[in-house]
Amino acid sequence: MPETTVHHATFTLTRDLDAAPERVWGAFANEDLKARWFGVNVNATLVERSFDFRPGGAERAVGHWKSGMVTDFQCRYHDIVEGARILYVYDMFVNGWKMSVSLATIQIEAAGSKTRLTITEQGAFFGDDGGKHAKGRELGTGSLMDALAASLND
Repeated sequence: MPETTVHHATFTLTRDLDAAPERVWGAFANEDLKARWFGVNVNATLVERSFDFRPGGAERAVGHWKSGMVTDFQCRYHDIVEGARILYVYDMFVNGWKMSVSLATIQIEAAGSKTRLTITEQGAFFGDDGGKHAKGRELGTGSLMDALAASLND
């Protein structure tokens, strides 16, 4: 039976990255560069990936965690402004259960010699008692931004 409760949440995270906007853009737009930071985790193994970065294109990343959990990120790109903005909608599944549907907007802009990266996510989290899934998503997105920043220093 489908989960009937839903919790809505919105968050915005901003990082000033020590890299040119073109490098930050490439970390999202290039499959090999994105693979360096997205879905990379010492606690999980990537078992499936597809990547079609264009309006109407889709991306998928399935990970198997040491705990036995399987996560499945499925996104569709809706708006891409070269070097500046990415907007996509994604479903997140955990062990086959649809945990959430989110609208994510990524903005990339020059900030002096750095790049300001802003991610805003608006999500519907199913069966989310007290917003714990939403809070976890915000923490997870922050960790991904940190992994992106580290990958730019490689």
